Amino acid sequence: MKKTFAKIFSAVLTAIILLSILPITGSAAELNYEGLLYEVSDGGNITITGYESNSIYFISIPAEIDGQPVTKIASCAFNGCWGLTEVSIPASIVEIGEYGKANVFEDCFNLEKISVDKSNPVFCDIDGVLFNYAYEGCPVLAQYPLGKADKTYVFPDNAYGIYSYAFKEERHPSEYDRGRDYLESVVLPEGMSWVGYSAFEGCLSLKSITIPDSISYGLNQIAQFAFKDCNNLTDVYYNGNEEDWNGITIESGNDSVISATKHFLSTHVHTWEHIVNNPTCTQYGGEYDCCKECGKEKNYEYLKPTGHAFGEWKVVKEPTTSQNGQEQRVCSKCKYTEKRTTDKLSVAADKETGVEIVYNKEFDKDTTVKVSAQSDDSGAFKIISDSYGTVKTQIFDITPYKNNEKVQPNGKVTVRIPLPNGFNPEKVFVCFVDSENGTAENIDAKVSDGYVEFETDHFSTYAIIEKTPSVKEVKLENAELKYKSSSKLNVEILADEGAVYTVSYSSSKPQTISVDENGNISALARGSTEITCTVTDSYGNSVSGTCTVKSNYSFGQWLIKILLFGWIWY
Repeated sequence: MKKTFAKIFSAVLTAIILLSILPITGSAAELNYEGLLYEVSDGGNITITGYESNSIYFISIPAEIDGQPVTKIASCAFNGCWGLTEVSIPASIVEIGEYGKANVFEDCFNLEKISVDKSNPVFCDIDGVLFNYAYEGCPVLAQYPLGKADKTYVFPDNAYGIYSYAFKEERHPSEYDRGRDYLESVVLPEGMSWVGYSAFEGCLSLKSITIPDSISYGLNQIAQFAFKDCNNLTDVYYNGNEEDWNGITIESGNDSVISATKHFLSTHVHTWEHIVNNPTCTQYGGEYDCCKECGKEKNYEYLKPTGHAFGEWKVVKEPTTSQNGQEQRVCSKCKYTEKRTTDKLSVAADKETGVEIVYNKEFDKDTTVKVSAQSDDSGAFKIISDSYGTVKTQIFDITPYKNNEKVQPNGKVTVRIPLPNGFNPEKVFVCFVDSENGTAENIDAKVSDGYVEFETDHFSTYAIIEKTPSVKEVKLENAELKYKSSSKLNVEILADEGAVYTVSYSSSKPQTISVDENGNISALARGSTEITCTVTDSYGNSVSGTCTVKSNYSFGQWLIKILLFGWIWY
């Protein structure tokens, strides 16, 4: 039993010792290439995650490993590599650590130089310092080598900002520290806009820093802990005046900057003017204060885009059952035109009659239609007959359904009914038959591709009617006759071309004025009579017109009546 326990204890102890000497930067998924630890993404790109030894002096990162591109250096990849003095970065690297943070070379106390392939599109080195082209040719300092021997560092003129932790030091002189001279002075260029979080934290040797007045016109702040524990910082040289300095927000953890002696390098007094650049529908505007003399700006505030003010959507191209449509709307402010595609039209069809309902969003997609043709003895036929006389017609009761329940559209849809056999397409019209009120309402319709088409937003009974040549109106002129004289009525009959009809006449007082079948009138007595002309077409539809005909004596006839006792015999 004791021997068994001793063996188990020995195995466990051996495992612990072996694990303790393995590199701490590795993981189960990491691979090794000449000491470099790396991982391969699903897309085949390689990320460098560390090095197998902290004592390496020089690292040259390859552009590819086994034919796969090396594109990234992971956060903390080389942290604690105390022996590292130089790193070479290829053009393929487009990502180093976490954006905005220098967190790849922490505690690399002896790192003197970082070099970058000149064809790298994202990173570059300037005098051994790593920069990121974050602002269109204006580099941002991403990592300052902690072992760089310079006592003074002057930024490039076009540098725009500083990453968080870029100069951060946690160096403790030891057997691994080669005793480099620590950085004592930093000069930030005019035009630099921001200093990142903890950028200079722990720079114990830093004694002075020159800050441009552009800091007060950019982000208007020195970030939290930017100069934390810079215990020997005694002098701050500021390129602006005291007014500008007081406008800078110095966040917490920067006591060394606050307590340092300030040297204001400008005595210029600003004359401020408030400027407003109005935003557009899609672009930001801004308002700020600008000095009339020197052009310096401060208190910049972004103004959000106003957004478009669109009108109603208008149809540019009507959709069909085979093609999408298109609509557009125009912004009233900037005249930008927005377009959108509309769905193809859907069709609900009745197989027996061929009647179709063409719709877009007025019905649900699973809508069906049932159609029944009305018989000649139905009430709908009587309504048509009462309204239009004897005509050629076909009547359909059209009913949409969804889930076996009657439904109505939520807007106008197109109805297509096959043109009935024998109907003249040029003489067809459509009526909505209101069975409840006994009326027929003529609605707009057209004939296209063998279908009678019309629009409706309510389904019921519809009649297709062929217009027959008919008599429209009968006009008669009033007339006056002398006693015992005759004349012919002046009659105008308005009828469609091809209309077949008969004409008849009647007199309300035939004993006074008579009329024959040809419209000849005769005055049989003195008086007034209504003459009616009735025109009847071949379908039995009649149209009538009336006129008044008067009969009177002439002067000679009056003499005969009075002087010659004509009242007896004349």
